[in-house]
Amino acid sequence: THGLVVDYCGVSQDLEEVLSSFDWPDVGDAMLEMEASPASVIESAAAAAESWFEGRDLADTWACVAVFAPDAATEGAFKIDLFERFNADYRQFSILMDRFLPDPRALDYQDRLARLTEIRACVRAQYLREDAAADWTEIGAKVKKLIDERISAEVREMMKPVSILDADFEKKIAGLPSDEARASVMEHTIWAQIHERLGENPAFFERLSEQLAWVIGELRNRLIDSAVACRRLAEVAQQILRLDDFAAEHGLSPLAFAVYELLDDRSAVPGSSGAGDGPAGDGPAGAGSGDGEAGERETGGRVRIDEEAKRDALEIESVVERHRAVVDWQSNLEVQRQMRRDVKRELRPAGGYTEEQLDKLAARVVELARRRSGR
Repeated sequence: THGLVVDYCGVSQDLEEVLSSFDWPDVGDAMLEMEASPASVIESAAAAAESWFEGRDLADTWACVAVFAPDAATEGAFKIDLFERFNADYRQFSILMDRFLPDPRALDYQDRLARLTEIRACVRAQYLREDAAADWTEIGAKVKKLIDERISAEVREMMKPVSILDADFEKKIAGLPSDEARASVMEHTIWAQIHERLGENPAFFERLSEQLAWVIGELRNRLIDSAVACRRLAEVAQQILRLDDFAAEHGLSPLAFAVYELLDDRSAVPGSSGAGDGPAGDGPAGAGSGDGEAGERETGGRVRIDEEAKRDALEIESVVERHRAVVDWQSNLEVQRQMRRDVKRELRPAGGYTEEQLDKLAARVVELARRRSGR
């Protein structure tokens, strides 16, 4: 990949003959002698890549990952511009290592590159949700084996994205080195679930997104500490994990509960928040609570189900199911029009909706059914 020519006892003489048909300015750099020692070249690149973690122990992978953690001024999930600048320096370091190997003097830098590889991989897993253990896109084949052998089993686990659906999720979170690390991983795993499942139950996950944003805002503005944030994030995660069970306990299928969530906000009975940690009513429903309340709230910050909205949701589910019996209804615009019409007929007697609201609500119900049909 570097345009190297291996000269076996005079082959370069033939190369000169071949190149003689070209203008010399075009081929003058075709063959250059490599530096006598890679030290000066590689050392500069290594120092540049390591400079992003000044004042931190490079052996403490998580402390270095935290350099890219978001703060109150960060737009997005992490400091992506900072990471890209580090990644450019990392790439230059790895390219030079690949270029000079197998020169034994380049081997002196393999442990330093391995530590940076661990940090980079954990950032990719944490913030980009990529299985960075399998990502060697910036490392040449000669370097890969040397580096791979130096990554510990403990770090390899950190290089894999964590999901709240993992059977050992709580164990993985507990195994992280600090509350700051736990809060950061929980934040990004919950965001990932919300984005992945938003189409299943838009109203529920939109509200959950607001709860999560509120908790993270409190943390970034230092209104709560990481330990409190961990407790609140665990409550948000439990709402996702209990979603289908909560619906079933109240006689609702996942589809019916998703429809229930769409039926205006009259079905929402917010739970109290902030008891013990702030004034009651701070933030969205269910966003924060004292430890004594955690078991009292239901999924989505609800403490009960609105029976009238539940009946409406079940009726609408019946309407949807009748139309879903049509083959390829998802692409049949006429069937979808009829579905919207029948949904509005079910909702109109309930009152409380304007025609504009009925149109929007019916459209959301049909889109919800369409998305869920692909599951």
